[in-house]
Amino acid sequence: MHELSLVAALIEQLDALINQHGAARLSRVRLTVGPFSGVCAESLQFAYRALAADNPRYADSCLETETPPGRFLCAACGHESEHRPETCPRCGGTIFDRHGGRDLILQQVELEEE
Repeated sequence: MHELSLVAALIEQLDALINQHGAARLSRVRLTVGPFSGVCAESLQFAYRALAADNPRYADSCLETETPPGRFLCAACGHESEHRPETCPRCGGTIFDRHGGRDLILQQVELEEE
């Protein structure tokens, strides 16, 4: 479960933000999980709850995840589709490449002051 190591790195980054801003605690974190990233959002949630449980600066905080739809590009003409079609509506091609969606992006952090 590589989500555990991802959340451990996220918590290090969040700790640095908490310290940098002199905040007392974190209340909310929002991540975008790319549909082709290989990251399971449910496993991220589980790992976050497990690693944040013993830290009072994370008490009652929540991790929100958003997974945008995947994008596919026709290899022949470059037409972009949200869902992988059987054939390209523009040229009839049948080979598609995944476009983007491999990211894990920290979108927003909400901190509370002391």
